[in-house]
Amino acid sequence: MAHDRVEKDHFALTKAGLITYQRGRLTVIDRSGLEAASCECCWTATEMVQQVTTQGSTRPKRG
Repeated sequence: MAHDRVEKDHFALTKAGLITYQRGRLTVIDRSGLEAASCECCWTATEMVQQVTTQGSTRPKRG
C-alpha cells in the first residue's frame, strides 16, 4: 500500500490554523493567512501558471 508523503512544514501551517491535512487531502482554512505566510516564490509560480494558461487558451489548434 502506498502512503502520501508530506513535508513537515505542513505542521506549522496546521498549528497556525491555515490548513488541515488528513489522509492525503489538504484543505485551506484561511487563504489570506496562507498567502501572507507564503514566500515570494508562491507569487512567481502563480504568475507563471497564469501566463501559460492564458497563452494556451489563445493558441490555435494543431491539425
